[in-house]
Amino acid sequence: MSPERAATLSKPELGMRLERLRREMKAARLELLFVGHSVDLEYLLGVDRRVHHFGASHFFGEWAVGAVIRLEGEPLLLVPRHMAEFHFDVSADPPKMRVFTEKEDPRTVLMEAIGDAPSSIGINLDAPAELVLALQELFPRSRVALAAQPLARVRAVKSEAEIEAMRAACLLADQVFQESLAGFPDRSSSHNRSRSSAAALFRAPLVLQLVAPLNSMSDFLDPAGYETGLTALVGRGFQVNAVQILAPDELAPSTYGDLRLIDSETGAQQEVTFGKYRLHAYKQTVQNFCQRLREYCSSRGINFFTAPSDTPLEELLLKQLRETEVWG
Repeated sequence: MSPERAATLSKPELGMRLERLRREMKAARLELLFVGHSVDLEYLLGVDRRVHHFGASHFFGEWAVGAVIRLEGEPLLLVPRHMAEFHFDVSADPPKMRVFTEKEDPRTVLMEAIGDAPSSIGINLDAPAELVLALQELFPRSRVALAAQPLARVRAVKSEAEIEAMRAACLLADQVFQESLAGFPDRSSSHNRSRSSAAALFRAPLVLQLVAPLNSMSDFLDPAGYETGLTALVGRGFQVNAVQILAPDELAPSTYGDLRLIDSETGAQQEVTFGKYRLHAYKQTVQNFCQRLREYCSSRGINFFTAPSDTPLEELLLKQLRETEVWG
């Protein structure tokens, strides 16, 4: 752990996180929890998560890296020697560690760390298959259960330092976005000023060539269509998560009669007559559009979600998307 990370994840903060986790463990009837090397482990103990990249090294016993967390007592972190010596910064008050060498059997180390067979063992969502198989074989009478939901509820609470870091990351992303758009031709006109920035991003080649998750939040009602943009993002190597956001009045209109509709983005106006007898046809049209978008995303490996526009941003990011493991 770097000094900067230690300042963000202070001992009191980590202690409160463990308290919340143990309350969740009791509610889920989990006597023991094994949290592998992941964002979950970073959140709970301040252990740097591994960032995957091309050419990543693999260590002996890597599947057994993680923390044994009980309802009481100090967590125990299992780490192979090579990773402990060369890939962990232990200068910032690390958690209690059990370092094992290449001469030891990771299965034996795991069994000794857990001790007597607990009634139930929880694992995080990123648990390697080899770990799951080892637990089932070493402790055949223990219930091995996925603890993704309890962990997600605990991780929904962020420290002030982490929230500030998220703000800084958002500002940096906005800056990069604006600088990227500066190189695109101006596609706005008096009749098509809507979504000019988003359309430029979708239709033009992307400046940033990153392999990373990308959350796209939009109504996807661009007159030019959403297909080209989403396909381009997937083709660039992004793991795309599409969040369709529609206003409650778009989903279920409550105003009838002779109306003048004004596009809040373009200023374009359209006079229509909307009666209750047309409500069913309107809802069916909206439903069909959303279903086509859902099927399009599913066929291209894009995670698809919907949310009304009155959903608080904190609930969307810190609860709904986190529960589906989209937002870390």
